[in-house]
Amino acid sequence: MKIRLPKETWLLIILAIVAVLIGIRSSIFFSAENLLDLIKGSTVIGICALGMTFVAMTGGIDISVSAVIAGVASIIGNYMFRSGNSFFNNVIIVFIISAISGAVFGAINGILIGKLKIPSIVATLGTLAIFKGVLFLITKGYWVNRADLPEWLKSLSLLTVFGIPIQIVIFFILIIICWLIMKYTTFGRIVYAIGGNSVSAIRIGINVDRVILYVYILMGILSGIAAFVHTTIMVGVDPNSFTGFEFKVIGAVFIGGVAITGGRGSVFGAVIGVLLLAVISNGMIIARIPIFWHQIVTGTVILLAISFDVVQRKRFESRLTKIDVAE
Repeated sequence: MKIRLPKETWLLIILAIVAVLIGIRSSIFFSAENLLDLIKGSTVIGICALGMTFVAMTGGIDISVSAVIAGVASIIGNYMFRSGNSFFNNVIIVFIISAISGAVFGAINGILIGKLKIPSIVATLGTLAIFKGVLFLITKGYWVNRADLPEWLKSLSLLTVFGIPIQIVIFFILIIICWLIMKYTTFGRIVYAIGGNSVSAIRIGINVDRVILYVYILMGILSGIAAFVHTTIMVGVDPNSFTGFEFKVIGAVFIGGVAITGGRGSVFGAVIGVLLLAVISNGMIIARIPIFWHQIVTGTVILLAISFDVVQRKRFESRLTKIDVAE
């Protein structure tokens, strides 16, 4: 009798095993301070992974996420905080503008992919270069340091709710919201349908172009919020700090069980993928393993996860073929 467990359950088991092995090596790992720091340091990637889950579920991808975060973070630092305008001296205003700015970037991707039918990898690769080019043209590559930021932001960076950093609280709230959207709304079911078979989705009357536009706008909004959270963590803005960031976000989503062809996966799976990468990285830091090994191990884990998904899909398709022949 075969034991069939959800993919998320297997991921949790793997996460637990890796954590225990690291904990055996170092007693520091399971300390409350280290675990909170680990999750807090993963919130930016995690928030973006939530948006990337929706994108990947439609069969798409967004390589421009690093440029979007850098762009919004630079808007926060250079054009809100350094302007001296009292209007921006409010956390709610800055949060909303960050989300709206991200939505604008996302809408550009959504129009190129949903309306103009440019493949997502090509469109977002192009916007990655364009967004970064415009960003460095405007900012000249300068970063905003702690002295340029308002006092309320410095206080916000240390704010906790029942001992939990505010960044983690924001991350958990967004996880619940995205899970509810994916699980219980018509929009979530449509996203699954488009990833499963976009042709069938069109035939039953779904406006695929519009949904894809909304998906990339949602990706942009979450990237904008991630930029805000990043600013509160680092208490500064460095446009150069997001190089290669998209690799971690996309990797976490695929490790979390979202199919590369779309239509299969979950929000919680993506979150587990984020935590698994964070635990592995944290464990290697504690073990004082050279930094270049982090990329090698991360890349290997991503390849294994994608290979496992491909093998599973081929087995499923082969069973369907046998059933068709038998009939």
